[in-house]
Amino acid sequence: MHSVIIQIYNAPIKEHQSLYSVEDAKVDYLGEKSVAFRRKTINELIELVGNGILSRPNAKVELPAEDKAVRQTVLVYNGGIEPLIDQWKEDVKAVMNDNINDFSKSSKRYQIFKALDNPLDTDILFSISNYNEYGELDRSEALISLLSDMKAGDYLYVGAIFDYHI
Repeated sequence: MHSVIIQIYNAPIKEHQSLYSVEDAKVDYLGEKSVAFRRKTINELIELVGNGILSRPNAKVELPAEDKAVRQTVLVYNGGIEPLIDQWKEDVKAVMNDNINDFSKSSKRYQIFKALDNPLDTDILFSISNYNEYGELDRSEALISLLSDMKAGDYLYVGAIFDYHI
């Protein structure tokens, strides 16, 4: 499997929080990519979440001086996460209904876990700064949880972006 790891948070990422490497990530290859790859990945993230929920700000957002040491991109949360969460609930219900009678089979349990853990159905992993005390990598459920606690107009800060291969 090949994809990216995106560090993201709802506050500027401090230098001591910056993701320089990912320990215990169980990946074969991990590397930072070019500025063009970073821009492309952020655009793909905006498209993945969809429905205009995330966008780039209309004006440049000036970071505090102490946060400029970390390369980060600012995104705007525009609100509207509720329909995505409602669809996620429907998807989980459908998977539960399809698999509840065969719950003893590990493949059925995996389908339920996958529906709960990865509502955006993506191989992208997220490091939600301060979300996890140990900087663990999460599937898209962590991003949806982060967005659901935000208000329209709040900023998201994208820190490190790594290419990975398992």
